[in-house]
Amino acid sequence: MLVTRLLLSLLVFLVAHRTASANDAIFTFNPGNSVTIDIIERKTTSHMSDSTALFSVGSEAIASLSIVKTGRGYWVTDSLLDFVLSLGSDTPPTRLKEAFQTSVVVLELDNNGLALEVPEVDSSLNRLDTTIGQGWTSIMQKARGDGGEKTQKAKQWNRRLQPLLGKPVEVGTYFFNEGEYPDLTGEPFRFFDVIRVVDTSRVNDVLVATLVIESHSRPGDLLRVTGLDATVIAEAFDLLPEEWENLDTVSSLAHVRTERKVTVRSMMPQSEKSEAEVLTRRSDIGGVEVTVRLIEVSEMTFEYRHDSGRPAHK
Repeated sequence: MLVTRLLLSLLVFLVAHRTASANDAIFTFNPGNSVTIDIIERKTTSHMSDSTALFSVGSEAIASLSIVKTGRGYWVTDSLLDFVLSLGSDTPPTRLKEAFQTSVVVLELDNNGLALEVPEVDSSLNRLDTTIGQGWTSIMQKARGDGGEKTQKAKQWNRRLQPLLGKPVEVGTYFFNEGEYPDLTGEPFRFFDVIRVVDTSRVNDVLVATLVIESHSRPGDLLRVTGLDATVIAEAFDLLPEEWENLDTVSSLAHVRTERKVTVRSMMPQSEKSEAEVLTRRSDIGGVEVTVRLIEVSEMTFEYRHDSGRPAHK
């Protein structure tokens, strides 16, 4: 009788362990009831005309992202706390920080973590023209996507989550997604994402997946950077041959390579690095067509804390 009980207990343990392991290996949005993430993004952007370097801009943005569970899903409040811009060796103007210090974007998410409504942006952005000169408000609105039916924040949020939600985690697996990326004039590119799980590890007994995302405006170039077959790319993005050819022959192009580490059970990011390249053909003052090239390198760090201020392990 004792042996039977021991065997039953062992069987229950093995089943529970197997179920927990299976759930742990599926991408799920589950940040808990309330968490705050302190985010620092450091970025360097270099501008070139043909082969001539024009200028380079460095920036550091500090934000606080709060996620709170509600009866219908989640509220996400993204507050930009500080923004420092440096052009070469010049001292960055402190008025940029003052203009952005109360900028807030709010997203409402469903229970799966996907954005439901258009974010609301406060009026602090409108102070830019009076703070640092005419034209900055429209420039930053275009860069951030404010004022449209779907804002850039909502698109970026869903673009991160949607291709992975509910999918099993297995090294070597590919996921596909389509999105948009602005060119140098602010106009959107049609963009194709190929996401690959390249590694998994356990941090504090929590499963973390390392993702490499290759994003390109030309599907043909995805063959080179991913090594995938043309048939796979065409079927994944439902591309007809003539559509593929048109996309591959446009004069402008954009390519972004991102390495991101995420906690599988919550979809919360742990680290992120990216390199982006945008090329656009345009006419200079003399009417000569030149290639304008932008190279952007960025790195994001994330620190989690509870409302009490204590570190949170996500």
